[in-house]
Amino acid sequence: MILSEASPLAVALDPPIEFSTVYREQFRSVLMWLRALGIPESEIEDVAQEVFLVVRRKLPAFIDGNLPGWLYRISQRTASDHRRRAWFRRWFSRAPEQALAQLPDTGNTPAMAYEEREARGAIAKLLAELDEPMRVVFWLFEIEEYSAKEIADLIGVTETTVFMRLHHARRSLRKKIERRRLKEGSQ
Repeated sequence: MILSEASPLAVALDPPIEFSTVYREQFRSVLMWLRALGIPESEIEDVAQEVFLVVRRKLPAFIDGNLPGWLYRISQRTASDHRRRAWFRRWFSRAPEQALAQLPDTGNTPAMAYEEREARGAIAKLLAELDEPMRVVFWLFEIEEYSAKEIADLIGVTETTVFMRLHHARRSLRKKIERRRLKEGSQ
């Protein structure tokens, strides 16, 4: 919960939370949440820094409570703002976005790098087609290995809602994969 310093309900934490502690302990979590929210890998650290700029500004007004949930909501809003700005940049600049993705990976052979890039791109494309609530739950549960309770606390829903979103995300992805296989098989 955030209250302005002028609010009569604002209470100073004893001791106050240090920004450096929040940054050090929560940075990796913020990176995982931003991945789940669909931020491209090449932009995640920049968006995470934007999140922590907001956190630094608002931390003095944070009242002891669900710090990860508060950080997740800030991450969610920042990711949304970033996507909106990225859409405008793409619309007006028309610059090729995939130049960085086409750089070779020095750890693999060119064929391995190509296959890995194609597989990551296919998965990212399928996940991007999911509604954000389903994509976030799927990513956090299946990829980041959060428990249903952790996800529920983080995004402010019940565990039942988490499992429903996970069920729908899995079903939707299964259908998309089946359609893709049929399409590729008919060509």
